[in-house]
Amino acid sequence: KFDRFARKIEISRKIKTKLKEANVNVISITEPIEDSPMGFFMEGLHELMAEYYVQNLAAEVKKGMNERALKGKHMGQMPYGYYCANGNVYINEDQARVVKKIFELYINGYGQFKIAKWLNENKVPTYSGIIGGWQSFQVAHILKNYKYIGKNSWNGTIYDAEFPSIID
Repeated sequence: KFDRFARKIEISRKIKTKLKEANVNVISITEPIEDSPMGFFMEGLHELMAEYYVQNLAAEVKKGMNERALKGKHMGQMPYGYYCANGNVYINEDQARVVKKIFELYINGYGQFKIAKWLNENKVPTYSGIIGGWQSFQVAHILKNYKYIGKNSWNGTIYDAEFPSIID
């Protein structure tokens, strides 16, 4: 299908021009296009519709995310310390103790790298259950995540959220 070739007309045209220069024909079994002015028009129409689809989908997703943020709903991957059941967000008590410890260590002067090292030395499992797998970027993500105070951060704005806070 031509909409799988590229989702931007500019990219599609550029690649197809290079392929044509190399004597390579692009054909679609499911969307046969004749080699004629009308075929060129139809191919361009397929490309235009593919690009429109992507732009429209992005706008709809953003609209949905804005609505979820305004309603205080969870967005994105469930962060360490929480789990979701039946559409509701709950605290994972074992992981919540780790989150509190991370903030405690940070307040006591530990940096992200030193906290990750402490977590690995104390055999604290990561989000995916890996022992010794903590990285400083994971610690930084926890320290910067508004969800732990019961808020959502979306598109540069902070919103109240409908899930429990782990820290104050």
